[in-house]
Amino acid sequence: MIISNTVSKLAPSATLQMSKKAKFLENQGYKVFDFSVGEPDLFPPDVLFSEALNAIKSKAHTYTPVSGTLPLKDSILKYTEKYQNLSGWTARQVCVSTGAKQVIYNALMASLETSDEVIIPSPYWVSYPAIVELAKARQVFVPCEAHNDFKLTSDQLERAITHKTKWLILNSPNNPTGTVYDTQTLYELAMILMKFPSVFILSDDIYESLSYTHVLCPHLLHVCPELQSRMLVVNGISKSLAATGWRLGWGIGPDSLIEAMEKIQSHSTSGSCCLVQKSVEHALNTIEIESYLNKNRQIFSSRRDVLMKALKRLPGGEALKCPEGAFYVFYPCLELLAHPKICGLGWKTDTELAEGMLQYMQVCTVPGSEFGKSGYLRFSYAVSIDVIKEGVAQIENFLKIC
Repeated sequence: MIISNTVSKLAPSATLQMSKKAKFLENQGYKVFDFSVGEPDLFPPDVLFSEALNAIKSKAHTYTPVSGTLPLKDSILKYTEKYQNLSGWTARQVCVSTGAKQVIYNALMASLETSDEVIIPSPYWVSYPAIVELAKARQVFVPCEAHNDFKLTSDQLERAITHKTKWLILNSPNNPTGTVYDTQTLYELAMILMKFPSVFILSDDIYESLSYTHVLCPHLLHVCPELQSRMLVVNGISKSLAATGWRLGWGIGPDSLIEAMEKIQSHSTSGSCCLVQKSVEHALNTIEIESYLNKNRQIFSSRRDVLMKALKRLPGGEALKCPEGAFYVFYPCLELLAHPKICGLGWKTDTELAEGMLQYMQVCTVPGSEFGKSGYLRFSYAVSIDVIKEGVAQIENFLKIC
């Protein structure tokens, strides 16, 4: 067989699989309420389109440097300082890729050996363990509980670290829970990390612009700048600028790691699209972007509130705590599974519930077990308020029909 054992055992992305099933039903003529994918239904800012037209008019068409153009890297560093209050790097410490996912892939592939371990707090984004598996390293999952807002604690971190630990992956605001790590928790984690200088930190900041309770999203480097020499800061434009299809993300980190990531990228995709790079270079630090980010934060905050109010009417909804960032609600579904109507259908797991809700109610979610935490459903509120209201009403109506 031509397919490797590693890839044969690899599961496809659960979020994309559920979305694919929803699209299939839509093509059959069903009205589907799709809460599965973290893709904003908004348009990117006008300035991004304007700069794309300017890039086309300039007849830009050639290969770009593998790790990104120098002007774009400078723009990324300015953006990072302005919106994240993080600085101290040079352009040679930036690697631009076709999305933040490729940045993470490149970093882990460039750094992991088969004996290495990667600490992944659970619940987690579905691709972290898959990429570690592709690198043939070992995932070390650390369960984070709802009573602690799904945050990794310093005690848990210290217990998880061994002489084989290469990376800690930290994602805040978090997918799938919407949790934002507070400054005190970050400080406690930083103090543990200072005791283990061989552990590197991958800070996945892709949702940093969507923190609803903080003007500035808290960051490990705010509380412990000493960690900068062993941290990779990952970000991009897919979530913040609703530019998922533009495929541009970046990593900022140590010279040696960035050089290794560039080496891998040179043998895979090479540099990202020249037109996209020029567009982002010129748009990223404009006043229009600042206004756009503020507006979107208000839009998603309002949608979150509507979804929270609706979900609280469902069984188990009263236990929900309002997420502080990203655009997801992690709904505990055990009480819903115990509902007489659901029991009668024989659905016993969150996976069966998600599949059944799509088939019977045309409501598409992602089961928590796919994020390493069974007994939950992830609802994305990167959809309109009408979809939120009608989708949850569809669930309520189904439960009433006995």
